[in-house]
Amino acid sequence: MVAHNRKYVLRKEDEEDLLLEETWSPWLWNVAEKSITPTYLSQNAAKFPPDPTTGMRTIVGTTFDDIIMDPKKDVLVYFYAPWCTHCATVGPIYDKLAASITTFRKESGKAWNNVIIAKMDASENECDLVGPWSDMVQSYPTIILFKAVKKSQKVKKRVPTDAREHKKLLEFLYANANNLKDLEPPDDSEEIIKVKKSANIVDREKKKAKSSEL
Repeated sequence: MVAHNRKYVLRKEDEEDLLLEETWSPWLWNVAEKSITPTYLSQNAAKFPPDPTTGMRTIVGTTFDDIIMDPKKDVLVYFYAPWCTHCATVGPIYDKLAASITTFRKESGKAWNNVIIAKMDASENECDLVGPWSDMVQSYPTIILFKAVKKSQKVKKRVPTDAREHKKLLEFLYANANNLKDLEPPDDSEEIIKVKKSANIVDREKKKAKSSEL
């Protein structure tokens, strides 16, 4: 059924149970009270393990809350659609950002361990922010930082459209991620080295993948 502009599905192993009033009556009440989770469109989470090269996490509808609402993590999420032409430009930049964060994590330790770089195909997955009920993600790509605070105080900060470059995305994280507030951004020379190193790793792995397909 549809309520509150969201879809809710009642499931039972024995379909005959669905006809029982003691099954559907309390369920309808819970839907009316918004005390149960809507049924969101979702891909299979098992098909999207973290990228071993860049450390990128892929979020689907069923894993959105578990990853985003972790009070200890700052999570930067790239919402995209495969058919989006702008995403074809921003996507590789975001991949290199994830690779850079992996490098920082190895070299700079604990603070970066609590910064997650993730993406979500918004054409195949839904969540509280993605769907006709929300105006948070109205166009693609959209990049949002979910700050490390408890769930009831979760802060969402949108990345400006003019900050979709590698260096500006890093600056955005340093300025806004709670786990990085005590860190000083690296000087340009150090950052250039790390950016190039991360970019080379990503490019090398992509070439390997292409050659294996031939």
